[in-house]
Amino acid sequence: MNKYNPVYQITDWYDTEKIELYQYNKLIKLLNHAYDNIPYYRRIFDEYGVRLNAIKCTKDIESIPILTKKDIINNFSDLIDRRPKIYKKTFKINTSGSTGNPLTIFKDINNKSIANSLYYRYLYNIGYRFRDKQISLWARHKSGFIQEIKNILKRYLYNIIEFNTYCINDIIMDDIKKEIMKNNDIHIIGYSSAIAYLAKYCQHYIKSFPVKSVSITAESIPLSDKNIIKNVFGENVYEYYGCGEVNSLAFECSYHLGLHHAFEHSVLELLDSENKINNIGNVTITDLDNYLMPLIRYQNGDIAIFSNQICPCGRKSKLIYRIEGRVYDFIKGVNGNIAHGGFFDDVLLDSGISEKYRLKDIQIIQTKYDTLSIFYVSNNSISEKDKNILSSLYQKFLGNMTIDYIHVEKLPIQYVEKKRFVISLSEYLKQKENGNFIIIKAQ
Repeated sequence: MNKYNPVYQITDWYDTEKIELYQYNKLIKLLNHAYDNIPYYRRIFDEYGVRLNAIKCTKDIESIPILTKKDIINNFSDLIDRRPKIYKKTFKINTSGSTGNPLTIFKDINNKSIANSLYYRYLYNIGYRFRDKQISLWARHKSGFIQEIKNILKRYLYNIIEFNTYCINDIIMDDIKKEIMKNNDIHIIGYSSAIAYLAKYCQHYIKSFPVKSVSITAESIPLSDKNIIKNVFGENVYEYYGCGEVNSLAFECSYHLGLHHAFEHSVLELLDSENKINNIGNVTITDLDNYLMPLIRYQNGDIAIFSNQICPCGRKSKLIYRIEGRVYDFIKGVNGNIAHGGFFDDVLLDSGISEKYRLKDIQIIQTKYDTLSIFYVSNNSISEKDKNILSSLYQKFLGNMTIDYIHVEKLPIQYVEKKRFVISLSEYLKQKENGNFIIIKAQ
């Protein structure tokens, strides 16, 4: 059955006044719930003198302190509703560890259904219909038996052909190319860099092969890469934005002037370094639908820019000009395999090393064609035993590469936007040439 909910086609065209009222009604309900049932928020609201009866519009949540990743880790049990039986079905989400320690977030079925509905509204608006063929390029680590059966059934029901981008090589690229060439009446969906890599591969064989649509997400890519995708697969290239903590945040329309905020699901603020509202700044999200584990004014580590333009499509929701950060690179192994940045995330998560050493920061850089340098910030050095465990997991995909571990006080390559977790050889050489590669080893 299609997850598209036509109710959201109506709200999509709300004017500014209706948007504010819609958000405020959901927000005040969430805040009252948080104060009554979530120990962390009762404590914080009381400590900072947050009076819920003084919140008369969405802008008034400025009185509520920012929620950081560190706050979630340090107050984890106090952020969860202790009445789990009132929720029909709950889910545990493990987020990426690319900006420090990975997070565990709990959601319920209602939250997931709303996020899915908004995502399918986006697909519907760009021409997708139920059972249209999809080629999906995602990084997936191995699931349990039951979950894998569910994934297989879902792919069959929705006519999805999925390719795992953890490890990419020419054989996989050729399989995808052949699938596309069978019938161009398809939608390509997945990581921006994976689709850019596919487009570069395909252009050697087919100069142009327009498809129904291409949806890119999760990463910022150079405009040149986006143009290559358009040259190969046609002009119907769209971007959408979300994160593991709060899905379905913003979606691009056919005018391609930016991404429209999905206001039905969240309040979105951009805050400067002093946490004042700005048109460019830290993405700050209030999930309006997570009652099990409320995330109120949560900063996910991304930087974004609001647009002052009015989109000709007629939507009145906030328009995001560009998402900065969340940039992943590909690492090419000595065996020719190419690993997506998400692969390194999951190895750190699954191995337990990130949690064991409470890694504050980590940066994986391909410093030579056969060498990975792993720079990490932590109070303790990683043991030789754990280095060997981690190295064997990476070498399994990338071949017998040399892997160096360097304990540092701060990451060697700094960026204005969200820090780069994985840096390719070409990017490393460019940054080194510009004098941006500086190592300060831990004492």
